[in-house]
Amino acid sequence: MKQYTSRREFIRTGGCCLTALGTVGLAGCASSFPGTGGDDDDGIDPWLVDPEPSAFVREGYEIEAHEFRERRFRYQEPSVVLEYDDHLSSDELWGRLVRDAFNVPAMEVDWQLYQHVDWWLDLYNVDNGADVDETLQPEIHVLAGSFDPEEIATYLEDDSNGDVVSVGSVHGFDRYELGSFRFAVRDDYLVQTRGDVWIDPDAVLEYVLDARWGEDGDGSGNTRRWTDDDRAGALLAERGSGQFVRGTVFPPVDPVEEPAYDWEWQTDLVGTSRALEVDGATTDVVDAVCYDSEADAEREAFRDFVDANRDVDDEAFPTLEEYDVERSEEFPAVLVLEGTARTGSIVGSRGPEREF
Repeated sequence: MKQYTSRREFIRTGGCCLTALGTVGLAGCASSFPGTGGDDDDGIDPWLVDPEPSAFVREGYEIEAHEFRERRFRYQEPSVVLEYDDHLSSDELWGRLVRDAFNVPAMEVDWQLYQHVDWWLDLYNVDNGADVDETLQPEIHVLAGSFDPEEIATYLEDDSNGDVVSVGSVHGFDRYELGSFRFAVRDDYLVQTRGDVWIDPDAVLEYVLDARWGEDGDGSGNTRRWTDDDRAGALLAERGSGQFVRGTVFPPVDPVEEPAYDWEWQTDLVGTSRALEVDGATTDVVDAVCYDSEADAEREAFRDFVDANRDVDDEAFPTLEEYDVERSEEFPAVLVLEGTARTGSIVGSRGPEREF
């Protein structure tokens, strides 16, 4: 089976400069790092899916109406917490339950990704004629590293007292199921998905793997990625690189109807992202905010908001200094902030986005 080059191995063999942070137009091989995009083996973009709810809804339900509410992702490299343990604590690590499910410690994970899609659905039960209003939030977790599939299989089967069932393989992954959970195990990636009463967990796992490796995985068929959407794609292209990265895409926000303290600049905001590159006591920050309307991407209004929310105890931009804001030339309009903040303040902060 093909062994992919991990980020740490790439560094040891003399890859590109890791300190490169920025936006569209990053030169050299920065896009080959985890979290920076592209269809390379280590990138996360091929994992970020953008399905319609019909791809996941269980048989027996018909969708009479649906409303997209949000899709988001969260990415981290666990090694940064160990490397900078004098500035970061183990509290900065998330996803412990997922790693425990595979019996894989953080030290063996190159990067970990979480994502979900949020819809409101009006469902019709064809069996009893009942109407159901429900929110669907399929969860998807991906771990990248170097793993032993046999050891993981043994752990899954032993730890579950035999409740885990092996259900064959696909794209080189051994597949397992346990209630509403689905697991896919390979020597380079581990995937866990979860369904519920209305979400088909098998469909979630199959969709994610097909988006990454299937025949339609290039976005030309029924399997879609974030990069196939104009707004999400523009946001991803501008997000920069980092050991902590997160992004959210949602319908245009009306701050009059959805007030959030001083966030008036959010008019027609449709997406945000934050990338943090830790360098000891300081951290390089790249924030991108995407707008539905070019007229609402006001650079100075964003700067005013940043200036008003970068004190030590502010949630959005604590201790941010030496920063600049640029505007993309393409539509949708994206404003990109690059700056530096104290690691202890900025890592774990919410940033310019909805609650994450």
